[in-house]
Amino acid sequence: MVEDTSDKSFLFIGEANPDAATSRLAVAQINYFKKMLESRPSNWSDIVRIIDEEDLFGVVVKLTWKAMERLCHSEYITVRDELFSRISRLPHLIFVHQSFFGIESASVEEHDGDYVEEFWTPSSEYFKPLDREKRAQVQAFFNGYDLNVVAYERNAEISIIASEFVQQHQSNMLFRFYVPKGTVWAGQTEQVLSLFRDYLESAAKIKVRQSTHATAAGTVYEFFGDGEVSQEAIAGQMESFGQLMDLCLKDPHGAETLLVAMGADRAEIADIVSRYTRQLRRIATDMRHEREKVALKVRQQLEGELVDAVPLGDLDAIHEIVNQMIPVTLGVGSFLTLGGHRERPLTLNYKPQFFENVHGLVASEVHGTQNIGPAPRELLELIDRVGGSRRSELRAAVHELEDSNSSPEQIVSAKGKLKAFVGRVSQVGGQKLLDVSSSILQAYLQQKLGIG
Repeated sequence: MVEDTSDKSFLFIGEANPDAATSRLAVAQINYFKKMLESRPSNWSDIVRIIDEEDLFGVVVKLTWKAMERLCHSEYITVRDELFSRISRLPHLIFVHQSFFGIESASVEEHDGDYVEEFWTPSSEYFKPLDREKRAQVQAFFNGYDLNVVAYERNAEISIIASEFVQQHQSNMLFRFYVPKGTVWAGQTEQVLSLFRDYLESAAKIKVRQSTHATAAGTVYEFFGDGEVSQEAIAGQMESFGQLMDLCLKDPHGAETLLVAMGADRAEIADIVSRYTRQLRRIATDMRHEREKVALKVRQQLEGELVDAVPLGDLDAIHEIVNQMIPVTLGVGSFLTLGGHRERPLTLNYKPQFFENVHGLVASEVHGTQNIGPAPRELLELIDRVGGSRRSELRAAVHELEDSNSSPEQIVSAKGKLKAFVGRVSQVGGQKLLDVSSSILQAYLQQKLGIG
């Protein structure tokens, strides 16, 4: 089922309007605009007006070197901020050639004629890359507006990713979860998502539909809304849902008061709170038991491996390390915004030679990484440290890259997201991948993403 978006429009900026995407819009009789950034500031102001006046359900941007030069030019600063602050509030993709992140491309001949116009040669001054100072300015600009930047190598990749993006947002996809198989609280995540859908429909009076599909490696959950519901509105509803869930467990009367303030049907409020409280108590209990099972399993495995290698009294210290490393629940209400758990501050008071062993066991049991190798685990850890607001999306990209059942479109999209992330991280402070210098990870990035 595709929602009616015929009264909405789509915006392509730069040469980011591949036939696959525009054909999809044309078949659905959806109007779309095409604008260029290699132009005067007045044209950028025209783009701002389009965003303000049209009901857009998505924006796709392709930034060439010349367009990025304009991002740094004083003549464009004001209109640049007006434009991209608006884009950041809409579903959007910003395509940037991977060479911007220092990722080398294959030779033009290897592209079978499908090379990108940004591929620079000394005779092509128009596409000459930015100098280091301007490159840093552009990267800071991306980070400042938290833009959804995707790296690409060939124009064919833009076509695949943009077409998938149009399809998803033509259906008004509100959010997407990837839960790896074996993740602790995977069952509770599904129950909380079901509760959230019920909350949207019964309390917030928002119509949504949920799509779920499982592979051998994980489960993908997607939520779609009608044409009147935005991702921004759903983000606000997630916060309200979290407050409501926590109140149902701690203060049911306060939960009823919150629903009244939200404008929920008074005749249904008592039933909603009673029903949610019963379900949440079961979920919270199950979450606590799951954590205990994980802790016991890891301790038993460690004891089996170390009982002959360490003094018996030292096992108590190892047990405490295990307990510190297993995430604590933050409450059911935080599941959708924070993944339901966070790492505890770790105080390592035991022999460090056992740390990696413990860490690997805990990661496998908690994050469902038992089916992937050590290199993608390292990449997941890097994402956890510096992934910011896109942490969940980037983690999903790693798992989809490793999932043999992922579609070619999902693989291309995952690579684009991860290339941009790794490229951004590698430029922070001028250090390669921050403090990550593992030869295993470097080999993985070279093999999977062409980064070396």
